[in-house]
Amino acid sequence: MVDWDYKRNDGISNWETFQTQACSYPSDPVDRPVGPSRPAFSITEFRSLALKPAKIVTQPGRHTLKGAYTNVYAEVSDQGFSPRLAGKVISVRAHPSSFAWNYGDGTTKTFTIQGGPLRPDQAELDSETRTSHVYTATGDYHISVSTTYTGEYSVDGGPWVPIIGTAQVNSPAVPISVWRTETHLYAENCLENPNGAGCPGTAGK
Repeated sequence: MVDWDYKRNDGISNWETFQTQACSYPSDPVDRPVGPSRPAFSITEFRSLALKPAKIVTQPGRHTLKGAYTNVYAEVSDQGFSPRLAGKVISVRAHPSSFAWNYGDGTTKTFTIQGGPLRPDQAELDSETRTSHVYTATGDYHISVSTTYTGEYSVDGGPWVPIIGTAQVNSPAVPISVWRTETHLYAENCLENPNGAGCPGTAGK
């Protein structure tokens, strides 16, 4: 079985690219396509589609702690399109296949999974996940991600054909603030001395 790519002139000024499949035998000329033609959906056309950027989600929200695991994941799903090409109805499916993260602190990571929310049995603070990140310094950062899509297309309900190449879509960066924690030990009995160090009566003092 041979895949053919060739161009046809419409007699005016436009050239259209087509693909076809046919059996090849030793007696067949190798430069002549055989069988019905179908329009080819190129990577350039795939990249021109309105592919959605992933939504960035962070747990525990827009604030986290230095030295703790911060869960970061992307919300995105497969997308479908129905463009027309050379008078044919084209069905296109786009699949998010990898995610390149930039955590804003000089760290970048790429995953083939988008991650997900913490399980009910996991604490929002300092629960490690496959896509989590640990900040080693306090400060304000911006997290961004670039989603890579692969695709396939079908012509008039025919077989699905892979699109050669990928498309990248950048998501708007989201801010996150990294704080530190402090631990203090007190020996006061707040029932006996409400104004003792660490007691509610000294809050804000």
